[in-house]
Amino acid sequence: MAQFRIETQVVNMDFFRLDWFQSSHRGVAVEFSPIANYHDLWRRIHFEEAFRESHVVTGNVTVFVDSVGPEEALDSVEKLLNDYEHLLMLAHYHDVFFCELSCFEKNSNQVVAVRNTDGRKGEPGSGCLLWAEFVPQFLTAALPKLDGTPGFRWALYWYNEVTSMNSSMVPEIEVPSLWTAFESIASSIATAFGKDKLLSDMQIGALKNRIRPTLAQMGFDKIVRGQIYGQLKALSRPSILYLGRDLLKSYNFGQYVHEVESFYRLRNDIVHGRSPKPPAKTVIERMFRFRRLLQKLLFSIGGIYGMAGAFRAPIESQDLSAI
Repeated sequence: MAQFRIETQVVNMDFFRLDWFQSSHRGVAVEFSPIANYHDLWRRIHFEEAFRESHVVTGNVTVFVDSVGPEEALDSVEKLLNDYEHLLMLAHYHDVFFCELSCFEKNSNQVVAVRNTDGRKGEPGSGCLLWAEFVPQFLTAALPKLDGTPGFRWALYWYNEVTSMNSSMVPEIEVPSLWTAFESIASSIATAFGKDKLLSDMQIGALKNRIRPTLAQMGFDKIVRGQIYGQLKALSRPSILYLGRDLLKSYNFGQYVHEVESFYRLRNDIVHGRSPKPPAKTVIERMFRFRRLLQKLLFSIGGIYGMAGAFRAPIESQDLSAI
């Protein structure tokens, strides 16, 4: 094994009141620092429209990794930085990504390998939902949870796809995707903690034995009986509404459990081609409220929601419609 240093730059990351800091993920050290002229650049990003609508390099990033060779080092760092990208997108509410990766031997300034990271880019932007000075604490808390909390990683991917990557989504696309993110966490956590069954296999078997003679007496054929037995097994699983409410309560968001059914009805109306009952303005409002609830939930799973002064006021507000 040899030691390598990977250097790159980060785009659209806010460093306001944030200087050099070091993070660690899976035992690999990652250093972040603002570019030399960042404070002048910060003013331009916030007050000049041309800058606000562009992807702007804001920081330098250095990663130290042990590997058998430079290409293998680049492979591992590319995967590692993908986790940082998704958490930083959540924190910023716009796309944050890394530029070309340059690989050096640890104490050398000669490039031994390069990895191009060009790909699909999301929405540019300025500022954060989570104030920049709290980002290091968020990364420390949230990075282990990407691997350790069931459903968190995929929920984060779905959420980022329809917010930071594509902010102009219509409700017909955004609502089902947000629901998929929510259901991913609710179902995965329920399964991991044994809350995904109301009846055991033994209880289901006992029920089948009780109703089998009745079904035969009623003249149902084998196919119909099989479908009824299948429904019995389906009934043994809690509904996603039940799991969703349980999830919110477990993260101290019990005050929002009544919202889940409204979001679920809207999702079903869209997916099944029905016109949502409320006027369009109410549909947009419900989508906005669902997005805000998911933000709160993801930050809570990430281990930082509730920290005083860490967020912009609308995220901390109890009102899901706060702006």
